[in-house]
Amino acid sequence: MKNQSLSLGLAILALGSISFAQATKPQGKPTPKPTATEAVDQQVHVYKLAHIVGLELSNDAKKSVGEINDVVIDASTGKLVYAVVGQGGALGVGEKQHLVPWESLRFMRKDSASTECVASTTLSGDQIASSPEYKKGEPIAGAVGSRTNPTTDKGTVAEPANARLVSADELTGTKLQASDKSEYGEIEDVVIAPEQGCVAYTVLASGGVLGLGEKRIAMPWKATEISRDPNDKQALVARTVATKAQLEKAPEFVSNDWNKMASREWMTDLCAYYSAEPFWNHARAASAPKAP
Repeated sequence: MKNQSLSLGLAILALGSISFAQATKPQGKPTPKPTATEAVDQQVHVYKLAHIVGLELSNDAKKSVGEINDVVIDASTGKLVYAVVGQGGALGVGEKQHLVPWESLRFMRKDSASTECVASTTLSGDQIASSPEYKKGEPIAGAVGSRTNPTTDKGTVAEPANARLVSADELTGTKLQASDKSEYGEIEDVVIAPEQGCVAYTVLASGGVLGLGEKRIAMPWKATEISRDPNDKQALVARTVATKAQLEKAPEFVSNDWNKMASREWMTDLCAYYSAEPFWNHARAASAPKAP
């Protein structure tokens, strides 16, 4: 009888322990799927060049002061140095182009679910008109040398000694050389991060005929080296340490899935493939988050 009582007591004690453990164990809730708005918020604010070129630029008084026609990049770092802003003229005839310091611009998405953005500047139309003129085909560094930044009181600001300034327009179409110097496609598009003031990655197209059957891959700026062609100063040369075999297996750029192409997760995987640091780890915010 004693043994039965002891066994019964131990059974009750064990059941009590199980109940206590179940009562105290955290009851985790299933992770809800992100809403459409939350999914967009997980994106990094990056835009293709086509999203930026043609944007009307307004000032703080909500008046149009020009149109963004191109961006100028420091090829040695991937930093955005200038916006090429057009003023005057009709249908592109008689329009003057000016180099406007990138840090004087602000960009904002039209709304939380939009892939489009709007642009504004702290500068007046007269300040832009007095900025250095941009002439396509002429060396940018030679034309500018040092510049006066109207957004600060520091006066003349010298260009970095190692700056290699190129426009996104002239970068488009540049052939890419793999590590073995074999050619692999050409740069088709440039994806920029306006708030960080840098290039996020480039899009390269290869293969196909007349644009049909082309394969597109993406490459972080840190995985490329851009320089002037020693035999033709008007042409650019793009090189990468990646092999042709690595490029052929590189993450594909899917133009009709921009939500994914602009997501932090996808860009993190892209940088990991090339062993390149994500741009948001080394870039500083360049545009104020204030809505235009």
